[in-house]
Amino acid sequence: PLWIGATSQTRGRGRRGRNWLSQDGNLFATGLYSLENGKDAANISFVAAIAVAKALENWVESDKIRLKWPNDVLIEGKKTSGILLESWVNNGLFQLAIGIGINIKNAPENIERTATCIANHLKPSAICPSPLELLEHLAEIFQDQLAILNTHGFGEIRKEWLKMAAGLGKPIIARTHDTEICGIFEFLGENGDLCLRDNENKLHQISAGDVFLL
Repeated sequence: PLWIGATSQTRGRGRRGRNWLSQDGNLFATGLYSLENGKDAANISFVAAIAVAKALENWVESDKIRLKWPNDVLIEGKKTSGILLESWVNNGLFQLAIGIGINIKNAPENIERTATCIANHLKPSAICPSPLELLEHLAEIFQDQLAILNTHGFGEIRKEWLKMAAGLGKPIIARTHDTEICGIFEFLGENGDLCLRDNENKLHQISAGDVFLL
């Protein structure tokens, strides 16, 4: 594996072709991995989200950190980190690029969803990390979480993710490319799907989309 970090970025991309607003002092990183089994790729976003959350716990109280399906990390309900995966096949091996942006010292304003940064939520006496310091910590934790996935399967990752899940058991809105569903976020499926029960008691399993907390 290889991790690449940058202190500035000019054409950051988020999910679904959105722009990732890249402000100086924040972390912009990409991890490059080869996987023997391509079906594990979808689970890596949950591994990455857990790793980011656990890395943030060095500077932010853990009870303020939550994970929003599918791959956002929140501090006190505000977006602090986003994760984007891209994949391709090379010489028979499944290649994965894990893009992670983390707001350390600055957060964009005037965007659709409220954002924040680590600096706004530091523990008493904590000093805001540099991008390199945070990346080193993140890469180490990611490797630990990846080992859990490889050894114990997605079930253990799913269990850990649910401990930090935002909106679990509460009403949310899930928006896919062609529909919008309001209901209770009941659980995370065994393949990482969002499982939501609507007002007519119908259970929906959503594999891709955006979630809005109510």
